[in-house]
Parts: sequence; structure tokens; C-alpha cells
Amino acid sequence: GKSAAYTEKDIKKLLPVVRILNKALLYFAATRSADERNRVKDAFSHYVSPDIVQDILHNPDVIHLGGEKKFLTCVFTDLQGFTSLSDTMDPIVLVRVLNMYLNEMSQVIIALGGTIDKYEGDAIMAFFGAPHELKDHAVRCCLAALRMKRMEDVLNEQLIHEKLIEKPLFTRIGINSGDMVVGNVGSMQRLDYTIIGSNVNIA
Repeated sequence: GKSAAYTEKDIKKLLPVVRILNKALLYFAATRSADERNRVKDAFSHYVSPDIVQDILHNPDVIHLGGEKKFLTCVFTDLQGFTSLSDTMDPIVLVRVLNMYLNEMSQVIIALGGTIDKYEGDAIMAFFGAPHELKDHAVRCCLAALRMKRMEDVLNEQLIHEKLIEKPLFTRIGINSGDMVVGNVGSMQRLDYTIIGSNVNIA
């Protein structure tokens, strides 16, 4: 049949449309990257302080792809006797109590510039001094421990008053400073920004 090729006249007529489409696509790309930045910001803000998030977004090299040895302070917390308690508690109540507890404790760590490494049931693993360098990382970590114990009192009062628990929760805390390897560890599907080393194990 007839050739479907556009003539020069047709192309000239279409140019304004092409320009509009290009602008629309550029705008779409820009909003998409802004959305992605906001999603990254939102995701990271659950683990680190907003100041650190800003630093990472403006300077992504702060988080190196490989590992590096750094002098840091790490903290491990867990609830005494919580495993046996969880066997007797109503699952809905258990999750509510745990979420309230982890939320309050995490806020204390994040407010002092700490990074949440991971949660394992009722346990929190966190560290101070990376990705954002903090000269006083050990002091901040000890301060976080003291504030967590203070927060525990407030939380216990509330949880007992609401009849969600019968006995007060008791947080055990381990802290250590030393050389640790920090970096992104994992698979193509999931990476963890984590710390490794004998000084981590001591905590």
C-alpha cells in the first residue's frame, strides 16, 4: 500500500506536539525522582536521624559500597524474660506492646544521632559514629542507654495502667567501643548497612 512515512510538512506541524510531550516527560521524570528521593528520605528516617538523611541525600558517597574499618560505639538491648512472656501473651497485645516499646527506644537512639542496625524480636542493635562521623559517639551511646532506662519507667507506667502487661519490662543493655567494619552487606535483593567484628560481639 501507500507509504506511511511523514512528509516534511507533517513533521513541521507535529513539532509543537513533540515539544509539549518532551516537556511532559521531563516533568514526569523530575517528579518521579523527587518522589524517589522522598521515599528514600522516609525509609531512612525510620533508622537514622533526619540530619543524617539530609547528609546522605546530598552526599551519597558517605555510605561506601565496600566496607571500612572505623572506631565506633555499638549498643545491644533486649528485654529480660520476654521470650517466655511472649508465649503466654495474646498475640495482638504482644505486638502492640512490642511496637510501643521499640518505637520509644528507637526514638531515643535516633534523637542522639545513632543508627538502628536491626531489630530481632524484642532486641535492638544500633551504633553511633557511622555513616555520620561523631567525635562523641561513646558519650552519645551511654546517654542513649540512660535515656532508654528513663523511658522504660514511663512506658511501664503506661502499659501497666492500660492493663497490657502485669509486670514491668526490664531492658538489658550492652555497650562497647572499638574498631569495627561497617558497610553494606547482603544480597542483590537486600542490603544491610551493618557492623561486623569482635568488638561488636563483645557488646
